Order: sequence, then structure tokens, then C-alpha cells
Amino acid sequence: MFSPRFIFLSLWGMQIALHMGFSDIFFPFAFTTWVAVITGVLFFNLGVSVANYFPGLRYSYPVLLVGGGQKVQLSNYLWTFLVIYISAGIFAVYSILSMLLGSGLEELTAPAIRQLVIDDFNGDRNLYVYFRILYLGVGFSIFFLAFSKYLSRTQIIFIFLVGLVSAVATTGRLYLLLFFVASIALLYRNKVISGRTVFLSALSFLSIFFIIALVFQKGEESDSVAGSLLWNAQVYVMSSASCFNDYVVSRSQEISGGALLPNPLRELLGYFIFDMPQKPTLNPFSEVPLPCNTYTILFPLFHDGSFIGVAAGMLILGVFHQFLYMRYKYSENPIWWYLYGVSIYPLVMSVFEDAYFSSPGFWLLLWMPPTCYLIARRLHLIRVSHLEKI
Repeated sequence: MFSPRFIFLSLWGMQIALHMGFSDIFFPFAFTTWVAVITGVLFFNLGVSVANYFPGLRYSYPVLLVGGGQKVQLSNYLWTFLVIYISAGIFAVYSILSMLLGSGLEELTAPAIRQLVIDDFNGDRNLYVYFRILYLGVGFSIFFLAFSKYLSRTQIIFIFLVGLVSAVATTGRLYLLLFFVASIALLYRNKVISGRTVFLSALSFLSIFFIIALVFQKGEESDSVAGSLLWNAQVYVMSSASCFNDYVVSRSQEISGGALLPNPLRELLGYFIFDMPQKPTLNPFSEVPLPCNTYTILFPLFHDGSFIGVAAGMLILGVFHQFLYMRYKYSENPIWWYLYGVSIYPLVMSVFEDAYFSSPGFWLLLWMPPTCYLIARRLHLIRVSHLEKI
């Protein structure tokens, strides 16, 4: 159910079917675009097949030998985190609201708040430091859910609610997507939920996704709820591939220095080798004919390496995801489960935009939970009383 091949083929197969069946909604794809898409699909699946032959991935072998018993005792660590995070989260939300109220807003409406958050992200990022606290809350909530089999039902529900509220409080739907796909995969792996619940959870996410779209008035040019929902469905389901097609045809979105290198790496190279111009924070909008500024994972690969870039990049990503999936499936270490759970997010996002190379800060934040876990192990905040395997 959570195999990378199934997820990838489902999403990209839907893209291909929709653009073939509803070609009158968006501009038709160029032949080069179709070749790039098919190349990406084929080489991702080739990477998955290659990873299946890696030795040792189908076995759960002991690496860390600890005492006998059958339980990871997380309670002290969990409650320590919750006390610290809830206090920090309240402070972060209070600080964000104070800054928003001091910005001169006449009305503190959801769309106005979201626009100020976007403007801050593209500007001085004064709010961003407080939002990072909420981002960490999402990451830690996902991490604790990887240990669901060691937690009580009450603890699982409480952690899930903390993560959900944190994701919604970020005002963006990407962290909500991250939280849902990762937490559902982890709860399923821990046998807390069934396949039916996974399906119902997917429907719940879509409902929340579109409710947030209505609250923040995405697609507000439509004069009805149905029109707004249709606009969001078209933009978020189909327009990213059309934006990529627009780049292939017009090349109007060229990025100096390449599309793969993130800005922190550009700054680092500037200190030691040569100066590189900064990438724009957001990609330029294209009219396809609906406005869109997301270009799928194929955009940076094709931008920097043409068809060879697409083939090599998707091959590597196929190997990467299948490697993590095999550890998720066969290992008994929840850290592997967590790593695969969060890796599903960029895989799902591949039909919308690049979530692999463009946001190193995002991935550094998601490395914080397992890092803190290992530190807590050293400090004996966590007692492991079984044979742990990775």
C-alpha cells in the first residue's frame, strides 16, 4: 500500500490520464514534455527495481544489542518533549499574533494572515523563526507516532492532535500533507490502523485540504463554493505538469546558476569558490491558462540536465525511496519507519514541485527528532529493554 512504486505510478498515472482526457482545460503538452515525463516514470521504476537487489534489505538483523525484555520506555522523554513544546508553541503563536496585530491589519482574517505570512517568507522572515517551532512540533509528533506500538491509545491520540494542530497553525497545507502521509504510514506500520482506516484518512485529508482552501479564500475569483473547489482541484491536481510543459516550450523560467542548487549551498560556494546569484524564493507564475508557479520534480532535473538529468535524477530517487521502503517493511527499528514516513512527502509532492533539493532547512528540521532521540538515549531519558534491530 505504501510502496514507492505504487504511490509514484498512481500519482503520475493520474496526471497522464487527466491531461489526455481533459486537454481542453490546459494547454496541450509538447512532444518533448511527453518524452520527459515518460523518461522520468521509466527511470524511477528502474531505480526501484535496482534497489530490490541490494543485499540485506529483506532481513531484520540485530545491530544494537541491549538488555532483555520487550519494551521501549518513552514516557519520560515524551512528556518532557510535550511540556517543552506546548510551552514553546504557545509562545510562538502569541508572538506571531502580536506581530500580525502590530502590522497594521484592519481585520485579522485568515486570507490576510496567510498573505502576510507569504510576504514575510519572501522578505525579512521575522515570523519564520516562530513558525520553525511549529514545524518542529510537526516533525516530533510524526517521530513519536513511529513508536506507536510502545504507546497507549491515549498517548497516540494526544500526539496526533498535537501534530495536527501544529500543522494547521503553520497556515500552509504542505506541512499538513507531510503530517498526514507520514503519520498514517507509521500508524499502519505499527498495526494501529487498518487499510480501511488509511483510505478514510486520505478522504479526511482531502476534506481538510479543501476546507483550508475555502477558509483562506484560495480561488476567490470564483463566485461560489463549487467554483472555488473546482479551481483548487484544477490548480493542485493538473496545473503543475502544465507549468513544466510551459517551461519546456518557452524556457521563460530559466534560473541563473541552475535550479537544483539551493540558496544555502550557493552561499557556501560563494565563500570558497565563486559567487552565484541567489535563486528566487518562489518560482515565477505561468498562465497555463490558470496561474501556477509549481513545476513538478521534473523541472529542476530537466532545467539543469535535460533528458539525461531527468533519467539520472529519477533513477537515484527510485533507488533512494525503495531502499527506505525495504527498511520500513522489514526492519523492526522505528527510526527507519520514521525516515521512510517523511520521505513519502516529497514523493507525493513530485507531481507538484521539487521537495527534495529546494528546501534543505526543511530536511534539517526533520533530522532533529531522531538526533534528539539518540541524545536522550545517551542521557538515559529513554530505556530500551529489548533487542533493538535496524
